Amino acid sequence: QRTCQLHSQNTTAFLHTLHQALQPHFTPNTACRHVFLVPKTHSNAKDCRGWWASPDPVFDRTQRVAHSQFRVATNAHAPEFFEPQMDQPKEYPNLVSAPYPSSLHWRSNESAPWIRRRRDNPNAAPTKRPHLMHFMGKIDHGDVLVRREIHRQCVQLHHNDPTKCTFHDLHEKYVGDNNQTSNLTNTFVQQQNSTNNDTQPSAATQNLFDQWMAEKLQATFCLEPGGDTELR
Repeated sequence: QRTCQLHSQNTTAFLHTLHQALQPHFTPNTACRHVFLVPKTHSNAKDCRGWWASPDPVFDRTQRVAHSQFRVATNAHAPEFFEPQMDQPKEYPNLVSAPYPSSLHWRSNESAPWIRRRRDNPNAAPTKRPHLMHFMGKIDHGDVLVRREIHRQCVQLHHNDPTKCTFHDLHEKYVGDNNQTSNLTNTFVQQQNSTNNDTQPSAATQNLFDQWMAEKLQATFCLEPGGDTELR
């Protein structure tokens, strides 16, 4: 938002520079082959006018990708979870949603789990996925009614049988390396975002996430009810 507010003070010069930087590949006929990416909710860049929001004609056909496709009003305890508040099509043309999966965390100095998996086992033969359905996240956050139903079926009905459904509640308490009880998700994210190497995720925290992420990569279906990104 700060970046957009800064460039909005001199939008004409910015758009001219952007257009020139894309030459000779960007033309009215090839505009639809170009993608603008905002790795946030699309309205976070509402002040980036002229190329993202309410674009000039030259950028009108460009594709747009963000965590959301339209604004929503959420209610965690409502059956529908959210009600769309549609933007005008001309505000964000050709916009598609690419929300991130639930509880996708790893050490900031490491590659993503699926990249490490291919790197460590480049010649691994395809195998049958042992987990039919997999969920990791909280049940008191986001689309609460759906998350509680997933918990009921996975844990109460199927007892976390991987051939049926695997459920990991990240709100549960755990004992870390220092024998102190803590919340798994909050601890991991706080440690992960720290620039101090001494506060990187503990071995116990990292091992749990590595294990659960490995399961997620071996699941046929990953259950992704709405959460921090509503449009999963």
